[in-house]
Amino acid sequence: MDLVKVDEQVAKTLRGQNLDMLVLLDGHMDAGHALSQIRETLLDELPARNVAIFDADSLIDHTSRRPRITFDNGQFVDYAPHRIAIDALTDGLGRDFLVLSGPEPSLHWERFSAAMSWLHNNLGINRTAFLGAVPMPVPHTRPITGTVHGNSAAPDGGAPQWPTPIVVPASLSQVIQVSLESDGKKTIGFTMHVPHYLSDNQYPKAALGGLEYMGAALGLALPTDELREQGRDVESKIAEQVAASPEIQAMVQNIEEQFDSHREGMRTQSLLLEGGEVPDGESIAAAASEFLRLELEERKSDPSPEHDGDHTA
Repeated sequence: MDLVKVDEQVAKTLRGQNLDMLVLLDGHMDAGHALSQIRETLLDELPARNVAIFDADSLIDHTSRRPRITFDNGQFVDYAPHRIAIDALTDGLGRDFLVLSGPEPSLHWERFSAAMSWLHNNLGINRTAFLGAVPMPVPHTRPITGTVHGNSAAPDGGAPQWPTPIVVPASLSQVIQVSLESDGKKTIGFTMHVPHYLSDNQYPKAALGGLEYMGAALGLALPTDELREQGRDVESKIAEQVAASPEIQAMVQNIEEQFDSHREGMRTQSLLLEGGEVPDGESIAAAASEFLRLELEERKSDPSPEHDGDHTA
């Protein structure tokens, strides 16, 4: 328990409410920066109280995931250490829920998972919900879909059913989910499918899809207006780039055709396992290099540092 410190005054007010918790550990499973956008939206727009904070200094290899600091007028200022915490948030209808957020720890996974099991019991958590975002051969011209997992009922989100087991690199969120389920705790999971040719850039449509899904699954009124507006701007830029390139148009049409064909038999097929000619990420990225270059330049020109856990409740 030396990994986490609980604010007992706040925790005392939450025990007995049977609250749900949303897990947002971004890093390995954060295509389109969806989870980091959701985290910022929730912590910036909803009232929050800190419940517990983890020892990020013990959990993160700072040489591989460096925190941000600002160099201004000959001085280094505004050092923003990583923050991994559980906060109690209040939705638009006055309902409380918990959010575990921050960068995915790179060290002590078993100890972290054990601490989460202890916190689950200590705080009396009802359901634990997990969000992920992975790059997939899906077109940006279709609604966001995803894969549902977990042991409690939730909207299916148009999710395909995988016909065979797939071995993938684990995330800490998945390890926590397995641990909770083995203890008989209720879980809900939704992994969003992000167009693989847009997965390296911020893609608000994926974040919006995740918020809408979790709002429906947990019965919460979550803020979406700002992400919706950002999504319209990004979609407009993408449309311009597609319209300017017959090559991109052909590639997107190819993905659309396979996606639509897959949707017709999604209960028995998998986008990951289907045959057919799907343009790979490198091909589309090369064709859309101007769009990606402009997006990167825009992000680099933004003087404000990215939020790597610099929120305080």
